[in-house]
Amino acid sequence: MTPELEVLRPALLRLHGTLLQAERKERERNLGPISNQAWFGAALGDPDLAWLRPALQLVSAIDEAQAVQRRTGETPAPEVVTGWLAAARAFVTPGPRYLELLQEDPDVVLAHGDVVRALPPHEEKPMTVVDNPAADRFEAVLPGGTAFVDYRRNGDSIVFTHTEVPEALEGQGVGNLLVRFALDSARARGLTVVPLCPFVAAFIRRHAEYADLTRG
Repeated sequence: MTPELEVLRPALLRLHGTLLQAERKERERNLGPISNQAWFGAALGDPDLAWLRPALQLVSAIDEAQAVQRRTGETPAPEVVTGWLAAARAFVTPGPRYLELLQEDPDVVLAHGDVVRALPPHEEKPMTVVDNPAADRFEAVLPGGTAFVDYRRNGDSIVFTHTEVPEALEGQGVGNLLVRFALDSARARGLTVVPLCPFVAAFIRRHAEYADLTRG
């Protein structure tokens, strides 16, 4: 694992926990005490907390890559690491709710600063995913091969049929980044998603913020 990720991963996890705790305190001020079980459920499924989940998803992707490295000695591709760093930068670019918490909670300010300091100067381009309509797939061409998600257009729907990541890139979060791009593209085009591909379906189950795309 790169030195940047070794520093970034715990800082990002602390920031996520601090933001989540700040949200809980705000709700308890308005609604009264919330049990740990109820709050755990809210953290996983409440749409108002969806903005926090990318940080935890990024930590999970780094953890998966570390597990692969321990088993096989393989390290994440540079393009994947660059994509993770870009995702972390995007997360700490505050939206409206994030800004409110920064203004209200000193602990959030400190945790935010730790992540910002953990991020190195950014010069490289992140992993690039493109829509290749001639091949009916979203794809990312990387040194270790081409990762792709096959799709089929059907009126106002897009049917995802297969995801493939080269063996050399497995366990590095490439598939997750690829599917996220494909789903974001479907949302931007106003398309209903039909996740026939098991990997895409599992991704949507883990990321509730995309569940509405399947409802049409």
